[in-house]
Amino acid sequence: MKGKPIADAKAAAGHFVRLMGSDDQISVIAFSSKPNLVADYNSNKKRVINSINAIQASGETAVYDALSLAARQIKTSGLKQNYIVLLSDGGDTVSRTKPLICIDQLRALKVPVYTIALKSPEFDIGTLENISSQSGGKLLQAINSDELNPFYSRIAEQIKNNIEIEYRSPGFDTKDIDLDITIGQGSKLLHINAAYQNPTFLDGDKAGDPPVRIKPIVDNWLARSGIILVAFLTSSLFIYGVIAVFTRQRSLLKQQMGMYEQIWSQAQNGNKNEPSDTNPYISKALGVIGYLAEKRGFVELARVKLEQAGLPLRPVEYIFFHALIVLVPSILLQVLFSKLALTLLFIILLTILPMLFVQVSIDRRKNRFNEMLPDTISMLAGSLRAGYSMLQAISLASEESKPPISDEFKRVLSETRLGLSIEVALNKMAARVESDDFHWMVLAINIQREVGGNLAEILDIVAKTIRERETLKRQIKTLTAEGRLSSYILIALPFAITAILLVINPGYMSLLFTNVLGWIMAGVAGILMIIGIIWMRKIVSIEV
Repeated sequence: MKGKPIADAKAAAGHFVRLMGSDDQISVIAFSSKPNLVADYNSNKKRVINSINAIQASGETAVYDALSLAARQIKTSGLKQNYIVLLSDGGDTVSRTKPLICIDQLRALKVPVYTIALKSPEFDIGTLENISSQSGGKLLQAINSDELNPFYSRIAEQIKNNIEIEYRSPGFDTKDIDLDITIGQGSKLLHINAAYQNPTFLDGDKAGDPPVRIKPIVDNWLARSGIILVAFLTSSLFIYGVIAVFTRQRSLLKQQMGMYEQIWSQAQNGNKNEPSDTNPYISKALGVIGYLAEKRGFVELARVKLEQAGLPLRPVEYIFFHALIVLVPSILLQVLFSKLALTLLFIILLTILPMLFVQVSIDRRKNRFNEMLPDTISMLAGSLRAGYSMLQAISLASEESKPPISDEFKRVLSETRLGLSIEVALNKMAARVESDDFHWMVLAINIQREVGGNLAEILDIVAKTIRERETLKRQIKTLTAEGRLSSYILIALPFAITAILLVINPGYMSLLFTNVLGWIMAGVAGILMIIGIIWMRKIVSIEV
């Protein structure tokens, strides 16, 4: 905008300033490559007009940066009724402020933007129309700069005619409200009389909230959720690609020797997990992570959990990939939306999910182990009757059984071949699998080895007892199925209703997240939900 258009724009803006009231506070922001506060809020019209006349056209166009600066200035001004009058060709080229963030700022302040779109070679009506419609303002299109004066006059007239009156009446129990308003002074008085129904009045059976109109148009938050989902999937694929590139498939011989290598390396290095990657960068990263994690005890904790879950990962590798899963999507989210609270919530969620996955894997592996245990014990008893030794019986069970029992018994054999006694190896296995039934079996074997007796008969009794307990557990699970289903429905119901209301009426639900009382209510509801979940689990869970 140069030459005659900028001169006409200055003259029209000066004309607008003269039309405003003597008490109106006016601020001027000029923008090219970046916004510049030309005149702060003041009612001195001459000073404001001089500031406008001093503006020079140069550089690019940063519409959103200028609007963001205006929103910040309005927020700190303390003025109750604010308007923004924007003159531009709409061709935003260099703004750092994202359009969604700028519009959110204006909507939060409830500031309408009256936009005058001046046609030029860089004319972009879409940008200006979006600003006006989203902020509750109006858009006026000028074909040339000669039309600016009438447009500014129309905007000034509309702003001057907008009067906002706030009055808090104690008559909340009155059905009809009569208003008698007098505006002006002396001989220039305007009388207004109006009547309307009290929206807060509760009339017997008709009490309740007024009907809510469901908006058929999808709000912007849905688009943002889609972007978050795409970013998460992209980062997950990136992490998977990194794992696929730097993780080599082991040969059959290495798979067979893996358990021996692991036990031997633990014996030589004092259970330290040294990275063995051929890539020096990966080795260095894993070494640093392993050093920091081992000082705080994370490596040992991860080792125990990974062994119990049966996952083929070293502790340092798990910690490394866990950190990647948390950091990459969280950084993308913060860069895209600059919402610290949402990013922190995302970090907490991504921190919990891998640990939850490991715990679910542990529980599933433990359940499979307990299901296969009675048959395995019967196999051991039969082998002992056939004349096998305990080690030979365990070897046969490791070959004939399926994972996870076969894997655990193979590890017991490996440990005994490296010098551990069978009692110690079985006790270590019982500690790993955390199975009460297997612990009783190991206890029976140890007692028999000390006091003597028919071990095959003892194992048959243990297997029979475990089967009877499993039968009783299944019966209890069947009898409590209805209660468990009811608890699942009751737990999911508040979250489902919240999600539905967020979709069909986000404005109604926004009070729960933008108001202090709403935060308190949400916090109390969360605490009560946790208490209710624990309570219901105690009711439907019966220990055998």
